[in-house]
Amino acid sequence: MPTPKEMEAIRSYIEIPIVLDVLQSNIKIVEQGFRIPVIFKASLINLQDRASIDLKSIKKFLFNAGIKIIEEQRLKESINIKYLCRGYVREFQMLHGVLQSRIESRISNYLNVDISKIER
Repeated sequence: MPTPKEMEAIRSYIEIPIVLDVLQSNIKIVEQGFRIPVIFKASLINLQDRASIDLKSIKKFLFNAGIKIIEEQRLKESINIKYLCRGYVREFQMLHGVLQSRIESRISNYLNVDISKIER
């Protein structure tokens, strides 16, 4: 079994590419509709750079731990992955509701925003 730290790295491996997709989508929105798009676009690109550095670090950690992601499936209700850990193939599933919450939390951490103070 992977350690808790390794499982967190596997979760991050799933989350960070989606964070990058969300940021890229928001960059396109900023380009189309903001009055000062250059500043907001630069901020989002900065967040992408930070997320990319984190993803590189996670990949290195997983490699050093001997964990290899074999397959990733993005389904309507979840993301499923198969990974090889110390010679055993294992599966992991993350439901979209949990994934969305974790992505919001990750982006708020990049922005230094206290998500608990946001009204919904």
